[in-house]
Amino acid sequence: MKRKLSFIISFTLLSFFCGVSFSGCGRKAPPVVPEIIKPASVKKITFTQERGKITFLISFQGKTDLFNIYTARIECKSCPANYHKVKTIPGNERCFSLSGYEDGDYKLKIIPVLKKIEGNPLVKDFKINGF
Repeated sequence: MKRKLSFIISFTLLSFFCGVSFSGCGRKAPPVVPEIIKPASVKKITFTQERGKITFLISFQGKTDLFNIYTARIECKSCPANYHKVKTIPGNERCFSLSGYEDGDYKLKIIPVLKKIEGNPLVKDFKINGF
């Protein structure tokens, strides 16, 4: 009786471990590295002023869906920049214009966006004279 009970327990445990080791779970394929989403990085911003309009040219590297454009008027050197969104442009455009600004010192911030992930912003100071 003891021998029969020992055999049944051994057979059950052996069957269980063989079944677990030969039957897996999950996907039967090699592991896949997740896609790393990184928006473009803005390298340089240049601008020109003429007749009440400022035209900006963006140089960037990488891929982006769109650019969010923010500006802030600088009242004093120690004052914080209070940015407000002025424009969103498609990622395939490299040039945009702004108008309707008074004379003064401003900051421009451009943030590239790819699949709803914002990249590192680039900030550029500019001065408006004689509009």
